[in-house]
Amino acid sequence: MIVTHNKEYGNILTDSSGRSLYIFSHDKQHESTCYGSCAQTWQPFVLKSGQPVAGKGVTAKLGTITRKDGSRQVTANGMPLYYFAGDKKPGDTNGQAVNKAWWLVSPSGQPVKSEAAGKLIPKHAPATGAGGMATRGSALPSLAIALLLLTTAAGVLGLRRAH
Repeated sequence: MIVTHNKEYGNILTDSSGRSLYIFSHDKQHESTCYGSCAQTWQPFVLKSGQPVAGKGVTAKLGTITRKDGSRQVTANGMPLYYFAGDKKPGDTNGQAVNKAWWLVSPSGQPVKSEAAGKLIPKHAPATGAGGMATRGSALPSLAIALLLLTTAAGVLGLRRAH
């Protein structure tokens, strides 16, 4: 693991190729709660063999836990680490503050609690442990689309509001 400087969030932990790593605030030390559909969106950072290696500037205590499937997930100060499926290339930080539960990780292993990019993920993309679905704010996009369609239909049909 290495320290990578991000313009918006400062120094953050990444894997050796520069992919951002995240902590889930619902996890406990030495215990992941992200399984099933959650782990499809928030892929565990796992090692096939050996121990995690701290690069220059990494002061967090690195280790591993054993997941239910037997894989070994890397931890920082005992907290499991994850990748976000929405990060498409090294340096992406699209998972930061999602549902105010997922946080980038500082070199000391603490969550980077900047909410500058805080966002809610859509209902179909899991954000909670045990495969749970995000629900907070999930009706808003559907409501906005419905309102837009109604407004457009009214315009096409020549309907006007009564004054």
